[in-house]
Amino acid sequence: MNPSTPPIIVLLIEDSPDYAALVVKWLSSQAASAEFTVVWTDSLTASLSRLEQGGIDFILVDLGLPDSDGLATFTALRGRAGDLPMIVLSGAESEALAVQTVQLGAQDYLVKSTCTAELLTRTLRHARVRHQLGVNRPRLETSTAQARIVGVLSAAGGAGATSVACVLAAELRHHTDQTTLLMDLDSNPGLLSFTLGIDPEFCLQDAVERADQLDSAIWEELITRRPGGLDTLASSKTATYGIDIARLNTVVRFAAARYHWIVMDLGRLNQGSVQLLENAQDVLLVSTESLPALHQCKRTIGMLLDLGIAEERLRLILNQKDAGEMVARKELENIFGVTIAATLPPAHKDLDESYRKKRLPAVTGAFRSALREFSRKLAGLPEEVQNLSPLSLTNLRARFFHKKGTRAIAS
Repeated sequence: MNPSTPPIIVLLIEDSPDYAALVVKWLSSQAASAEFTVVWTDSLTASLSRLEQGGIDFILVDLGLPDSDGLATFTALRGRAGDLPMIVLSGAESEALAVQTVQLGAQDYLVKSTCTAELLTRTLRHARVRHQLGVNRPRLETSTAQARIVGVLSAAGGAGATSVACVLAAELRHHTDQTTLLMDLDSNPGLLSFTLGIDPEFCLQDAVERADQLDSAIWEELITRRPGGLDTLASSKTATYGIDIARLNTVVRFAAARYHWIVMDLGRLNQGSVQLLENAQDVLLVSTESLPALHQCKRTIGMLLDLGIAEERLRLILNQKDAGEMVARKELENIFGVTIAATLPPAHKDLDESYRKKRLPAVTGAFRSALREFSRKLAGLPEEVQNLSPLSLTNLRARFFHKKGTRAIAS
C-alpha cells in the first residue's frame, strides 16, 4: 500500500471478544497494519451509532448479535450503511444464510472456522476493488424475474444456427429495449466471435472457472458489450463438452437473474447441450430444406421429445439456402409435429458480405427482416408497421392529384 494512501477503516461487528481480538491481530499484522484500521463494536445498537458518525469504509459483521440476529441484522445495517461494502462472518452452520446475504447485496462472506489472516486480508482487498469497480462502472440493469432463455440448436452442420442466434439476440435487444445476453455454448468454439467480428478478452471458460465468485463487477469484466447494448459471452478456448457442466449451469443461473433475455447458441445436439437445454423455455431447431437435413431434423426432434423436451417448447427455423428446395410449410409441420416459427429466405450474398465485413447481416436484408418479425412475435410485440418510402408517398400524392383533376374535368 502507498504510504500516502489513508488506511481503510473497517467496522468490525462481533460480540465475541476473543474472535474480535483475533481479527484485530490479523489486520494489525506487519503486512496489513498500514492498510487497515479496525473499529470494534459488539452490538447492532452500537454499530448503528458508530455508522452515524461517518468515516467507515468497510463493514465486517457477524450477524448473530445480542440485540439482533440473522437477516434482521443485515437489513438494519444495509439501511443505515447505504452502499458501503459488507463482508459477513459466518459460522459453518449458518453458511446458507451468509450466501443469502450475498444475493441481497453483501460483497462476500467468510466462514469463521476456516478464516485465516491471509484469507481475510485478501478478501477485503478484492471486495474493495470490486466495490470500486461497481461504483465507477455503469450498473447492469437487473430483472425482477428470471430471464427467458432461448436455446438455438443446429439440426445439421451448416444450417446457419449461429447466424440465427446472433441476429435473434440483437433484434430482441433492440425491439424490447431489455437486457439481453448472447452465450456461445457451441462445442465447436469461435464461430460466434467470427460472426460478430469480436475479439473478446475473456471467454466462457473464464466465467466457469470463477463461477463461485461471480458478482456484478466480475461479470462486467467477463462479458463483451456490442454497440446497441447486446452483451455477449464468447465461447471457451476449448470445446464446451470439456467444461464442467455443473459449474456452467451456475454461470447460466447467475446470468438468468440479471437479464431479461438469454439466447444460447448450442450448436449440434450432444450431451452438454442436452443438459443446458433444461434451462431453456424455448428451443429453436435450425434446419435447411435439403432432404438429408430434414431427415436429420426429424431424428433430432424425436430425440428431444424422448429426452422430455415438451413439444410446445420446440419450434423450427427453416433456412432456405437453396430457393429451389421448398416443401409446403403445412406438410412439414404435419411430418415433424412441431410449429415452423420462421422461414428464412435464401441470403447467400447478404451473409457472405456480412462475414467478410465481420458484422451482422444488413438490417434491410430479407434474412434479418424475417428474424426481426419472429423476434417480435417471441417477445409478444405487435407486428411492426412498415414506414412508407418517399417513392410510395410520391405515388400516393400523384394518384391523389390525378383523381382530383379528373373530378374537376368531369364537373
